[in-house]
Amino acid sequence: KYRLDAEKKQVVVEPFRVTIDAMGAYTFNVSLEGVDVAQLQNATQGGKLQPNQMMGMMSQVKLRSLTLTIKDDGGLEKFWKFQGAEMKKSADDLRKETLAKIDAAAASPLAQSKLVSEALTAAKKFITNPGTLTIWAKPSEPVPLFPVVMGAMAGGAKPAMLDQIKEKLNLTITAE
Repeated sequence: KYRLDAEKKQVVVEPFRVTIDAMGAYTFNVSLEGVDVAQLQNATQGGKLQPNQMMGMMSQVKLRSLTLTIKDDGGLEKFWKFQGAEMKKSADDLRKETLAKIDAAAASPLAQSKLVSEALTAAKKFITNPGTLTIWAKPSEPVPLFPVVMGAMAGGAKPAMLDQIKEKLNLTITAE
C-alpha cells in the first residue's frame, strides 16, 4: 500500500510486511519526494522501461526516509541447510565460511568506513545470533537519491565517500 500526492510529488510506501511461517518477517517502508507522475508514466511507456527518461526522473527524486527490517524466525538456518546441501557442505561449515569472509572484509581498507564497519558488525551478529536486522535512513532533510546511488555504485569506493553517504542519509544498520 502506498500514498501518492501528485501535487506535492510525494510517495510514501506504507510499512509493507511479509511474514512467512517458521521463516521470518520482512518489513519495508520508504518516503520519497520529487516523484513526477507524468515523468514516471513516460519512463514506463507501453510497459517497457525507458532508461533515459527514468534517469531524468531519478535525478529529481529525494529520499525522506527508509526502513528495512528482517526478523528471523528460523529462515536463516533453513537457508544455511539448503545452501549447504546445494554446495555439499554442512550448514555449520557454510556459516563459518561466511563469518570468515566477514572477518576478512573487516580487515580490509574499506572497513575503515563507519558504514562498512557497521554493516559488517550487524551482519556478523545477525548470522551468529539470528534476531532482527534493521537498516534505516532518516536524513534531517530530503536527500537527492541519484548521486547517493551513483556514489555507492562507483568503482573504487573510498571509506570517506561511504561515510559521507552514511552521514547524508543518517543511515544506521543494527542487529538485535
